[in-house]
Amino acid sequence: MRSERTDDVRGDGLAALLRTTRRGSATIWAAISVSGLLVLGALVVDGAVLYSARGDLQAAADSAALAGASALTLDPSEVRGRAIDYASRNTAAAESVELDSEDVELGDWDYETEVFTPLSGELEWEADAVRVTARRGGAGGNPVRTAFARMFSPDAGSAAASAIAVYRPREIVLVLDLSGSMCDDSRVGAIPSLGRAAVEAHFSQMWQELGSPSYGYLGEDLISIESSDRNWVVQQLGLNGVPYPYRSGSWVEYVRHVMEDGSINREGYRRKYGALTLLEYWQARRQRHDQTEDLAIISQQPLTAVKDAVELFVEVLREEDTDDRLALAVYNSSNEEGLLEHGLTRDFQVISGIARNRQAGHYNSYTNISAGMDVALDELDVNARPGTHRTIVLLTDGQANRPGSASQATARCIEEAQRASMQDIPILTISLGTNAQTDLMQDIADLTSGIHFNIPGGSSVEAYEEELRRVFRRIAVERPLRLVR
Repeated sequence: MRSERTDDVRGDGLAALLRTTRRGSATIWAAISVSGLLVLGALVVDGAVLYSARGDLQAAADSAALAGASALTLDPSEVRGRAIDYASRNTAAAESVELDSEDVELGDWDYETEVFTPLSGELEWEADAVRVTARRGGAGGNPVRTAFARMFSPDAGSAAASAIAVYRPREIVLVLDLSGSMCDDSRVGAIPSLGRAAVEAHFSQMWQELGSPSYGYLGEDLISIESSDRNWVVQQLGLNGVPYPYRSGSWVEYVRHVMEDGSINREGYRRKYGALTLLEYWQARRQRHDQTEDLAIISQQPLTAVKDAVELFVEVLREEDTDDRLALAVYNSSNEEGLLEHGLTRDFQVISGIARNRQAGHYNSYTNISAGMDVALDELDVNARPGTHRTIVLLTDGQANRPGSASQATARCIEEAQRASMQDIPILTISLGTNAQTDLMQDIADLTSGIHFNIPGGSSVEAYEEELRRVFRRIAVERPLRLVR
């Protein structure tokens, strides 16, 4: 009996011991589990902190690279200054992002291989890209504060991000209106809006620009002859035997124009012969280059204001010197379509020279805006460089009237704008004067994410030119920046 009890006691003790051991093991495992969870939680928190810091550093690097790239046309010190300044406006892990000078690199970006090549010394002045590296920790010090990760690695609090921004070169096509109305401010019809004194002074200026010629008794001063006999008037002006100076037209046709033209009669110049009415005849009846070629050298307005603005545009592009290229398209050509006067080139002076040698109604008097847009888009499709920003600058002073009816011509313009939109080509439109189709030009700009500039009419020639120069300068200096990596 004793033996059985002893066995029972031993059994009970062993069971108690086992229960105690299990409780101890559970406590140990619980402690280990809690510690593991704490470590895991700390690592998760640290990971989130570092992930957030890297995101903050990326945002700082992006803004700093774009800011630096905006100064690439200035000098390397300005590039670094802007990058460092913009980076400091950002925070990463609750502290300001500080860049060192070596964190901002100037270099070349190859659009085809997508490779950034750092430049140094004087070569930095030729850079077209900026690479910025923003960092916390590592050699730069100031690591991200972590709860646990740095116990395992001294570099665990390090984070960095980089960005490359380019000052994108542009492919720009100027599309200019050479329709007959581009000399309207240089004709007698402008007297009601510009005033008689201003218009007559402008006629005198244009006559002097031609060299103040004289034909028989015909010169700058007006001569009144009341006869309706055209041949007799020609004789009285001493024009018999005097060769007519250009390829198209005649002295008899000129005399007839002065006798019968509504604008001349309305403004009080009927049967008055001299520089004013001769220039009016040439611009009204014989305005094409193959008819009266010297009209290209006189200051026809508003066309001359456009020419002057184009020269300013070219001058600013040359000063900026960021590898832009420029082309010139016009409307209309001799067959009432658009014409590419010169393809994309870095020789900007060629473009301004061609524009300077054009006259109102140079090829014909109609306004085929869509044809000019079509030619510009074709040039960009075929010859624009990869990675460049493609842009069209479209100017008109009138209403689209070709091809077909006015409504058909307008519809064609919208079709061309939609084509540009599909290719991400913004069209910057300029409406010049009271007769410009401003609604259409606004629609073209809106469809292509461009900008519409409206220069209303009824003002002085000087105001036209000043406003045009302002618009072209703005277009020249506003260049798109782009992050490429």
